[in-house]
Amino acid sequence: MSKRKIKNIVFFIIVTLILIAIDQITKYIAAASLIGDDKDIIEGFFYLELVHNRGAAFGILSDSRIFFCIVTIIFAMIIIFVNIKLPDEKLYRPLRVTLIILFSGAIGNLIDRINNGYVIDFIAFDFGKYSFPRFNVADIYVCSAALLLFVLTIFYYNDEQLSAIFKGKDI
Repeated sequence: MSKRKIKNIVFFIIVTLILIAIDQITKYIAAASLIGDDKDIIEGFFYLELVHNRGAAFGILSDSRIFFCIVTIIFAMIIIFVNIKLPDEKLYRPLRVTLIILFSGAIGNLIDRINNGYVIDFIAFDFGKYSFPRFNVADIYVCSAALLLFVLTIFYYNDEQLSAIFKGKDI
């Protein structure tokens, strides 16, 4: 294994641990300080509210803990595989960072599901009568990375560059 590959793996691990720590610390603080006590940040628009989410967004598939854990583990393994297969070129750094962010969010919520049986959500937005689903820092990671992944695969990389990932050759 090349020094560059080892450096990329170490980078993946360190950044992932930092991002997961940020997610878990914010959830710990929310769980400790928001029990029965919502906090208005911008009245009528943005506030913090503790929610124990046993499903996905909007609480869909509630009480499907094992399903979500299995899907997340498979998803995480795919991200690790793709990250390892990425060519060691500057061109692929945006994709590498995006995968780290996506992985960190998935693992952050997986930790909650395993430890608690639910995900701790606490960030809340209301737009008039519409209440946006509650979310957390890991959800921000996943949604941001998914959007970045879309943009990268549609507008940044060409087909040859994307296929090089799985052929294991550098462009």
